[in-house]
Amino acid sequence: MTGAQQDNHPFAADDLETAYLGIGVSRSLSVLDKNVATALLILSERRGSASGSACKLAEGFGITEERVYASLRRLEARGLIKVIYEPDIAALIALGDDFRANRERLGDDEEN
Repeated sequence: MTGAQQDNHPFAADDLETAYLGIGVSRSLSVLDKNVATALLILSERRGSASGSACKLAEGFGITEERVYASLRRLEARGLIKVIYEPDIAALIALGDDFRANRERLGDDEEN
C-alpha cells in the first residue's frame, strides 16, 4: 500500500483516490468500462473484493448483462480487474438431488 491504510479497510484512502483518478482520466477506457470499473471499486472498498452479479450492474446501468460481461472481459484482459468464479454449492447440490430423484423415479417405473 502506498497510502495510509485505514482500520479494517483493505485499501488505503490515498490509493483509492489515485485509482478513481486513474479511471476518470484514462483515455483508453470506454465510458462503459469506466463506469463498470468505478462500480467495482466502490463495491470493493470495504472488503477488498466485490461480489454480485452482472445482472445487478446491468440493471443499475440500464443496459444488458452481455454488455457488462463484455466490459468485465475487457477490464480483465487489460489486467485492471480479476474475475473470480466461485461455485454455488447449493445449486450444485440441487443438480445431484435432481439426478437422484430422477433415478429413483425411473427405478420405480421399471418395477411397476
